[in-house]
Amino acid sequence: MRFLLYFFIPVALAIVAGTIFDNVTRSVLTTVQQDLAVDLEQDVGSAREATAISRQAVEVQKMVTQSLAQAKQGRVNESQAYQMHTVVVDKVAEIEQRLKTIGGTHDYPLVKERIPGALNAFSGFRQFVLASTNSISIDTNAASRHLDQAIEHYADLNLILSDIADIYMQNAVKSSSEARIKIDQMSLRLSIISRLGAIGMVVLWFFVAVSLARRLDRINIGLQNLTAGNESGLDSSIFQAVAEMAQRPSSIVSDLARAVIAFKQAQVERASALAELKEREELYSSIVSQAPIGIVVVDLETLHFTSFNKATHEPLGYTEEEFRSLSIYDIQANLSREEVDERVALIIANGGLEFENQRETKNGELRDFWISMRPLILRSGTFLTGIWVDITKRKQAERELAQYRTELEALVEVRTANLAATSSALERQSVELQRTNEELMVAKNLAEEANRAKSSFLANMSHEIRTPMNAIIGLTHLIRRDTTNEQQKHQLDKVSGAAMHLLSIINDILDFSKIEAGKMTLDPTDFELEHIISNVFALTGERAELKGLEVIARINDVPPMLHGDGARLGQILLNFVTNAIKFTQHGSVMLSGSVVEKSEDQVRVRFEVRDTGIGLNAQQQAKLFAAFQQADVSTTRTYGGTGLGLAICRRLADLMNGQVGVDSVLGKGSTFWLEVPFGTKVVAKPRPASALPPRTRVLVVDDVEEARGLLVDMLTSLGARADSVANGRLAIERVASADADGDPYQIIFTDWQMPELNGTQSWQRIRLLPLKLMPVCILVSGSSGCPADEVAAGGFAAFIPKPVMPAILFETIQRHWGEAVAFNEAKSQHHVLHKFKPGTRALLVEDNELNQEVAGELLREIQLTVDIAKNGQVAIDFAEEKSYDVILMDIQMPVMDGLTATRHIRQLESYRVTPIIAMTANAFAEDRSAAIEAGMNDHLPKPVDPYLLAQILATWIPDAVDHDPVSEHRALPLNLNDDEERGLRQQLNQIPGFDLAAGLRSVNGNFERLLGLLRRFGSEHGQDASVMRELIEVGKMRDAERGLHTLKGLAGTLGFLKLQEYAGKAEHSLRYQNELSQLKAQLDTMGFELSSLTQGLQRILPAAQQIATVALNDLQQQLAQLCELLEQDDLDASEFYSQIQTSVALHYPQQVKRLSAAIENFSFKEALHIIRQELPSDSA
Repeated sequence: MRFLLYFFIPVALAIVAGTIFDNVTRSVLTTVQQDLAVDLEQDVGSAREATAISRQAVEVQKMVTQSLAQAKQGRVNESQAYQMHTVVVDKVAEIEQRLKTIGGTHDYPLVKERIPGALNAFSGFRQFVLASTNSISIDTNAASRHLDQAIEHYADLNLILSDIADIYMQNAVKSSSEARIKIDQMSLRLSIISRLGAIGMVVLWFFVAVSLARRLDRINIGLQNLTAGNESGLDSSIFQAVAEMAQRPSSIVSDLARAVIAFKQAQVERASALAELKEREELYSSIVSQAPIGIVVVDLETLHFTSFNKATHEPLGYTEEEFRSLSIYDIQANLSREEVDERVALIIANGGLEFENQRETKNGELRDFWISMRPLILRSGTFLTGIWVDITKRKQAERELAQYRTELEALVEVRTANLAATSSALERQSVELQRTNEELMVAKNLAEEANRAKSSFLANMSHEIRTPMNAIIGLTHLIRRDTTNEQQKHQLDKVSGAAMHLLSIINDILDFSKIEAGKMTLDPTDFELEHIISNVFALTGERAELKGLEVIARINDVPPMLHGDGARLGQILLNFVTNAIKFTQHGSVMLSGSVVEKSEDQVRVRFEVRDTGIGLNAQQQAKLFAAFQQADVSTTRTYGGTGLGLAICRRLADLMNGQVGVDSVLGKGSTFWLEVPFGTKVVAKPRPASALPPRTRVLVVDDVEEARGLLVDMLTSLGARADSVANGRLAIERVASADADGDPYQIIFTDWQMPELNGTQSWQRIRLLPLKLMPVCILVSGSSGCPADEVAAGGFAAFIPKPVMPAILFETIQRHWGEAVAFNEAKSQHHVLHKFKPGTRALLVEDNELNQEVAGELLREIQLTVDIAKNGQVAIDFAEEKSYDVILMDIQMPVMDGLTATRHIRQLESYRVTPIIAMTANAFAEDRSAAIEAGMNDHLPKPVDPYLLAQILATWIPDAVDHDPVSEHRALPLNLNDDEERGLRQQLNQIPGFDLAAGLRSVNGNFERLLGLLRRFGSEHGQDASVMRELIEVGKMRDAERGLHTLKGLAGTLGFLKLQEYAGKAEHSLRYQNELSQLKAQLDTMGFELSSLTQGLQRILPAAQQIATVALNDLQQQLAQLCELLEQDDLDASEFYSQIQTSVALHYPQQVKRLSAAIENFSFKEALHIIRQELPSDSA
């Protein structure tokens, strides 16, 4: 507290004195300034009032003058004159009142002298003004004379008022000067007083500060010596002075001196402690660094190594700097990050842990370590301390020792068993060998004779029984057909069922007897596996559906055509499936096939029939494949059967060099399996790789997970992007969401029998949704589980019975939806391709001519009138000259890009809301965002899908849609049965990296047009890779990026999917400025792919030209018809030309652009000239 008083009281006194003096000074000055302000305000106000009275008199005079001029022109009547007179009277009265009060603020003599003159002049002015206004409507001449006299009196009044104003202003200036002199004198006196007081305070404080500073300086020097570590410096005179100050009575200085002495003692003690600590740290560091085991400290938060010795990083092959940058995660051989985190948590929870672990060295070698780790909590954080011991050699020795021990024990066991068996056999053989041989010979003869007799008897009896049984079955069917009595029909059904069951037993007995007699032979042929599986489920499907079982077949991985006895394979699988259905009350039965071994000309196929039935225990499984055996006695009573079926299956499998078996869990189900070898050198019908266009999105709806997953796998193998849901409610949500996201489902496969909503109800609700693209729906169900009329009544495109077979699925899709791609025969879209009303105008902004041709043709096919701009600046010029309903804008173009052009077009008044659609190959989110920010409405990816193009245009210009759309079923212009064309398609399909289906999709299935585009691509873009390299070398990065962007879009449009990928990667690297070496490598890869494609096209396209000449005669006839329409100025010429434009482009690529422009602009004479003068004469 006293320290505060020492420093606070002097400063406080100085501040208080200064504050009092300042307040007094400010009060005096404020009073003087206020008095001056009041006087000035009064004088200035009086001067302003005199000026205002003069101005108001001028306004009255002006008003009268204007009224007099109007009266002389006869435009003022008596009423108006009276109203004006009244106004003048009021204003003159107001002036008089203000004039009487003008001299009331100060009694200036000069003002008082002029007041009477002013009143006298105003009186004359008032008299003549009122006289003028009173006679203005009676006698304008008299009014004029009165007004002139009033003006003379106003002049006298104005002079007097001006003098009064000047007097007041002069007095205001004089008062201001006197007040300023008074303030200056007062300020001078106060300033002198303030300075003298300040000088006194400074002198007093100076003597106090010098005395205090001298003592504090000695203390400061002592502290500096101590801080620098010079404790001996305090033995000098400075320290003696400090010690003397410390002896004085309590004060600030004495307290500081005592603190310095105490600080010195502490420094001496601290130096001694640091020396001891340093020696101890050097000792510990030497021990740790020389230790043969690894010692580490790990940061708990990051698991990075903060401290370690050589024995830690050298066994792992890392240098100290490399190891310092690693963490525990980086050296793990087998543990994931999650497992490491779990082990760290266990160390913390237990307060430590010892364990063995494998670590990976820098060169990839695995080493074993024994590790002990403990948590260490310090003020700076929590760490883990660890000790590592390399036990690699010990673990390797243990493993080798265990292996040797196991091998030795096995060898001893085998040798012991062999010796015992050999010894026993030798003993028995020596006594019984001769007797056994004799008995065996006799038994063999008897058995063969008995077996032949039994087999012959069974064969004969089976034949004798089957003949009347067939007659019974046939006659029963005929009688049931003719009778109308329901009771008799029911009884006949029982007779027929019993007869069929008896016939089945007889067939089993006959087959078994044939096998026993050695008369059963195989009949190997080529067969379709799916046909065999379909027959099995056709025979068993009704029984499964009656029990509500889901039947599933998964044979995707097995070759479709095999060589072997298909009939016997079907017999075995039929027995397995029949048993599975018989012993399963609820759940599913699944038949699956897979290849377990494969050689050049043979495969070994494993078939499994899995059910969710009653299952079998181990004892029942052991006797299951024996003749006349079933699981137990109750099985025959409950489920029926003879017990021969599985025995026959086993014998047939043996004949086919195969095996059968069963895996089962009692109460959970069984899996019966068959492994059989089949030949594969079979001439099979080629199955197309895909039944669906690229990127087709499909939804599978089924409540059974296995059936759902199987169908998804099959659709994925056919080229679809397949998703699945478990019920109708989820299907409705998924379809609506996908459509809203702009990636709609195009086809739906739905099961019929599902909880909550069945397949029909789900599809009906989906059809009610306001979708941009309505998908096609195919019903999948068992034939008896679904009502017969459900497909037609429910609006389904097709029906597929369960279990779904790949061939049936492919044929159904090919028949009802999508593209058939066996040699890419034809395109058959069952979408609705929107067309637009005639006169709907579109502006296509695209710099690449190939893209112009593709997109322009697609737009013309949907009846749009198209103008083409080659860059953004041309687009702006077109927009200023013409009106368009929609604009399709590329992003990257020379001269002006699409974003800049969009911003300029949006500034045009007539294009504020016109839809602008971005057309670009870029799928980056930032590119789409930039397009929207620039003012575009939507985004259309390249390559352009014709149906997606039509859908987007219909969304943004709905009023222009022709609401009588046509369901497109477009056939290709060339004959698919033509051998040359089929060969050409095969050759195109063989070009690596080329997807013919994708190329056809971009041109809406027009094969002729695609050939023309491919030819132009090879000639115009074959050297693009070299061009890109040159642009990059000269620093034209922007041009190179735009070129790669264009090439990527073209490649996607024409079906060069690998080239599209490589160009996209190079564009990405260029955009984000990746390493130049990486970009060059990507350009090399792209160039190699481009070269391969162009060479392939050069080899094949001559064949295309040959095919094209086949159609030349037809084109010449069509051109002749076109000429007739042009000569007659028939407007149908435009529609006719649009039908043959692609063929014209194929045969006359140089003239097609000018001919198209002439016909579109209705310049029919110019079109006739082009056809007759520039095309071959025989064409017209």
